[in-house]
Amino acid sequence: MKRQEFVDGTLFRNNPMGSLWTLDSYVQVTNGLKMISKESIQNHLNSKPEGNGIFYSGEQILEVCKNMHDCEVSEKNNQVFVSHKGIIDSIHK
Repeated sequence: MKRQEFVDGTLFRNNPMGSLWTLDSYVQVTNGLKMISKESIQNHLNSKPEGNGIFYSGEQILEVCKNMHDCEVSEKNNQVFVSHKGIIDSIHK
């Protein structure tokens, strides 16, 4: 599999819920497969021209990503999670 073929960009464009979870999942998987690194991200950001109102500059991309991360952390912290172990333990009591 070629690295550039791994992430399907249409997945993000066609996401009607605007969910951040899909992007986070891809980041986690690509990181686990060592497909991204700090150096590759920095090289990508440095390769971007100045923003022109249509396309983002590297600094703008970084700022958007930071804001998305903060939003995602906030959303995850507001979710109520169910302990799977707790449910299984309660069934077997």
